[in-house]
Amino acid sequence: MVRRLYPLAACVLLLVSCGAPSPPACRWLPRASAGPVEGRLAAATEAWSVLADPGQRAAWPAARERYNVALAALFDRLRCTRQGWAAAAAGLGTVIAPRAARIVDPEIFGSISPACDVDVSRSGQRRVQAGVGVPAVGWIPETKERWQTLDFPPPTGASAALTVVLRCDAGRTPVWEFRRPFRGWELDVGRARHPLAADWTAAHALYWNMSRMDELKLANVLVPERVSHYEGLYMLHAYDPRRIPVVFVHGLKSSPDAFRRMINRLESEAWFRERYQVWIYSYATGPPWVVSAARFRERVGQAAAFAERRGGGATLRRMVVVGHSMGGLVAGISLRDPGDRLYQLYFTRPPAELDLKPAERELVEQTLCYEPLPWPERVVFLAVPHRGSPMAERFFSTFLKQLIRLPKALIVEFGDVTLRNLRALAGGGDYVDPATLERKADLRVPNSIDSLDPKARVLRVAPQLPFRAGLHLHSVIGDRGRGDSPASSDGVVPYWSSHLDGVESELVVPSRHDVPESPEAAAEVARILRLHAGL
Repeated sequence: MVRRLYPLAACVLLLVSCGAPSPPACRWLPRASAGPVEGRLAAATEAWSVLADPGQRAAWPAARERYNVALAALFDRLRCTRQGWAAAAAGLGTVIAPRAARIVDPEIFGSISPACDVDVSRSGQRRVQAGVGVPAVGWIPETKERWQTLDFPPPTGASAALTVVLRCDAGRTPVWEFRRPFRGWELDVGRARHPLAADWTAAHALYWNMSRMDELKLANVLVPERVSHYEGLYMLHAYDPRRIPVVFVHGLKSSPDAFRRMINRLESEAWFRERYQVWIYSYATGPPWVVSAARFRERVGQAAAFAERRGGGATLRRMVVVGHSMGGLVAGISLRDPGDRLYQLYFTRPPAELDLKPAERELVEQTLCYEPLPWPERVVFLAVPHRGSPMAERFFSTFLKQLIRLPKALIVEFGDVTLRNLRALAGGGDYVDPATLERKADLRVPNSIDSLDPKARVLRVAPQLPFRAGLHLHSVIGDRGRGDSPASSDGVVPYWSSHLDGVESELVVPSRHDVPESPEAAAEVARILRLHAGL
């Protein structure tokens, strides 16, 4: 019955998730846009002259408000037109500033909308900086050529935080600047300097409103092959070799949006924006996490090679990884030295004696006989089941894992390797039933839920493997608040599984398994990152 229902359920799931919402439409703001352009331009010019004069400091707050109100109306006129940006600006008696270090060309975007139009309800508190200008968000769709030139752009499209400014210097044509606040959050106005208005939340919120990654959490588990397009390591901002990468790795039946509130909290802090940049890793969570870890190492290696070419070697070596739940296992096993212990869990003969095709040998070596990543320098584990989760043995998990359809290539390779190397297989594990080795129909590749079972073969050895030298480790563990510590649990992972000896810090926070959404966990990650930056 389950097999009959599965194709229908999968079709419904994929049909529901195949569409993405459109970016915010151009909305007229009647009160802001009312009145002649000349009046708004004159008001902006008058206020700008006050802001440019240090001798009128006492009048700056009122002048900034007048300027921003006039600017909002002018920007509304500028963007709500069918003309190109240059033609629309000329129609207002203004021009568009050329691209510069902190200024972008608006033509690269498919749309630009005021930040206040973006729904941020799922990202937590809207975090803003008061100042000069109108905060906005630019959207580059995946179909636009510009998206393809970005550094490791996320799927669906890319969003960018902007601040719109109109320079109204005396005797000159007013100039529109589309500034990137993440590159500099102050603005020179004449002989004065002012904070640049910024919305640190809207751009991320828009991405998650537009992206389909968070809509495919169940598909990531059940039909990983069909959502492989979303697998990868992505940079939320243009790569900056001066900033330390922080890589966020999500868990089972999840996506990088699990960290949206934590990232929102961190990027609102000036110290974080000055010293760090956010990378996110997205992957299908149906395959066993040891296999996912091999892909993680490959993707991090590709991004690291890119960073090295861009002159970011020093900050790359200071990388930090934040892993939640199974994402912590994926990252953690990639930083442990397996020696030959993982390999010996599955094979009794050395690799040279196995009957393997080149692709199969590569799979075995990358999964079981690898070198740990030379980066990062620090890892934060959030509710990670280092010794498995009892939930993997319960009825719902047993039912769910029967629905998982692993990639055909993985199944075929596993079957071929097994059947051609029966005499070399180590028995007594979760991969193969030794009593039925001769029957190909009975061979089953374990999935992610199998590999989270506390009795799983890999979990007999993985927690004992040594971490790479020089690694700093931290744990943040959830507790539902039932007063049962140290025998506590976050509802999915018990304390005995998430606890690690030898970490530099361990914090138990009042949270269920969705620890990344916990304010206390976000504060702890911020503390660790400040420590890492020497603050």
